[in-house]
Amino acid sequence: MPAAVPEAFLKRDSTAGETRAYPYLDPMPTEFLHDDHILMLDGRVLDIFHRGMREPMRFHVAFMGVYVKPRGDVYKVQVGTLVGKDVMGGVHLNMDASTFERFRQFIALATAARDGAPNP
Repeated sequence: MPAAVPEAFLKRDSTAGETRAYPYLDPMPTEFLHDDHILMLDGRVLDIFHRGMREPMRFHVAFMGVYVKPRGDVYKVQVGTLVGKDVMGGVHLNMDASTFERFRQFIALATAARDGAPNP
């Protein structure tokens, strides 16, 4: 089942007598900034930039995985490649609750693009 996407990010498409919601893919990429990282969702591609990297990491949302482990007041988040049920590589981020809520809303767009959007 696709992840919940905030209503503001949805458009409705009525075809073949049914209504389905797809994430609105704005021509301007959506970004999430955290410490020295910028995660940028451009359609169905997630780029991860870091101040210390020469090249960004790039994931098609079909291969993207996210692992979250709450530890007290901190959320340990890994965004990388989904291999079976494991997330491999990518980046590890530590977030407080308010930052994690912003991240959750951002990553819901990527998850919806992966799980709910029609293939081009």
